[in-house]
Amino acid sequence: KLCREAESANRAKTEFLSNISHELRTPLTAILGYADMLAEEADPQARSQHLEVIRRQGRNLLTLVNDLVELSVLDHGNLSLVTQECRPWQVAEEVLQWVKPQADARGLAARLEYAFPMPSLINTDPRRLRQILLHLLSNAVKFTERGEVVLGVRWVKVAGGKSQIQFSVRDTGPGIDPDALAELFEPFRQSDGTSTRRHGGLGLGLTIAQRLIQVLGGTLEASSRPGEGSTFTVSLDAELLPGVDLAYGLPGDATLPADAARLEPAASVELGEPPHAPRGRILLVEDSPENRRLIERLLQLAGWEAETAENGLEAWQAALQSLHQGRPFDLILMDMQMPVMDGYQAAARLRQGGWRGPIVAVTAHASPDDREKCLKAGCDDYLTKPIRREVLVETVRQYLSPEHAAWAAGVEA
Repeated sequence: KLCREAESANRAKTEFLSNISHELRTPLTAILGYADMLAEEADPQARSQHLEVIRRQGRNLLTLVNDLVELSVLDHGNLSLVTQECRPWQVAEEVLQWVKPQADARGLAARLEYAFPMPSLINTDPRRLRQILLHLLSNAVKFTERGEVVLGVRWVKVAGGKSQIQFSVRDTGPGIDPDALAELFEPFRQSDGTSTRRHGGLGLGLTIAQRLIQVLGGTLEASSRPGEGSTFTVSLDAELLPGVDLAYGLPGDATLPADAARLEPAASVELGEPPHAPRGRILLVEDSPENRRLIERLLQLAGWEAETAENGLEAWQAALQSLHQGRPFDLILMDMQMPVMDGYQAAARLRQGGWRGPIVAVTAHASPDDREKCLKAGCDDYLTKPIRREVLVETVRQYLSPEHAAWAAGVEA
């Protein structure tokens, strides 16, 4: 039996490595091919279409890499949690908004179902909970050809008198064969692992979701009927917290009973022009000319002054020179892997030399250990490549705010 299990595991890993090669090469083929076409294309509309393909395939490639890194982190038990109070329906609404464009593109309905009453607040890590639900919803949209995908939220009593908050993801997809259902959460497995399968991916989404929910202290269960669809249910212990009321409907719902808790609506975030960025002078340290030009341009478009350095030694010299001149940089964006002097050494030497200003690491090393190494070297924060424009701008804006910029004013004074 042990030999059969070992052989089965080895076959699964071999299939998995083959799938990795396929899933990485597929978007790379599109990215490189459309980049070549873009260089030769004169028609603006065609160029725009080529760029959109490159962006889409780049995001697909990033998702694959993130899944592999996430699984490695979970395997090593290095995942950190930030627990806080959050509204269960707000988490559900945010996740559905992320998935809805995918559902619309496939002609699927995507909707929410609530079963009130439920606690107005629960205590969990909302970021990890959103991540779990996003994996489940993305999977549901991916495998559903027609019909709908529904995210349900309810509060239930379970054995032993305990209470749980449950998030269920229900689809009208093809369903899952009972034999495949038994192995669904194992890494390196897919319900259809053949070369003729219709849907790509590494088959890690459900594994990651289950590992994450285990870290949160909950459970993930699946039920399915071939030809009818599947339901995945996330359950978390959720006793009513002290001082927290039950909600009998969404904020503003006129059907609430007279003695029910009325909740203030959650603040909405509207997309549009970003608020005016605070003025600031930034030192960008990056050895790759392409990435240096890209990030410099993004900073300039946001209204900031950017100076550049190609390695840690140049950055150390430029930063201390600005300090001695009484006009220090407001922020340093520091690549960590560079020739001559890396970012770890540069950050440490800057701190030793009296630099008190913010240093934000910008690196392609993306594990929790890497983050800790950056902070230990003297960095205040940590961004991973590829850099998303909105994340970069928000992080820079945070460190150029008055409370963070006060140190530079003190030097100038």
